[in-house]
Amino acid sequence: MENEIWADIENWQDYEVSNFGRVVKYDVLQSKEVKHIWSPTNNEFMVALVRDNKKTLFKVSRLVITAFLGRQKGKIVYKDGDSKNHTLNNLEYAK
Repeated sequence: MENEIWADIENWQDYEVSNFGRVVKYDVLQSKEVKHIWSPTNNEFMVALVRDNKKTLFKVSRLVITAFLGRQKGKIVYKDGDSKNHTLNNLEYAK
């Protein structure tokens, strides 16, 4: 994707997230995109990151905003109101 920028996911050395909300895992020989899972309970996309055969679920929006804007307390706001749009330019921390 044009203008896509990648950043490391904090504390997950084999994973990166892009400003478009894509998540990849790097193995020895290849990178593999991690599938997004829709969570009706949270009303947003989640991804399962795996370490030592244990899965941990993360909100895609939280991974994106933390990787690019840093970790802050508070709710994440979707500027356009669409929780399926987890691109960086659509996310901000509540004021």
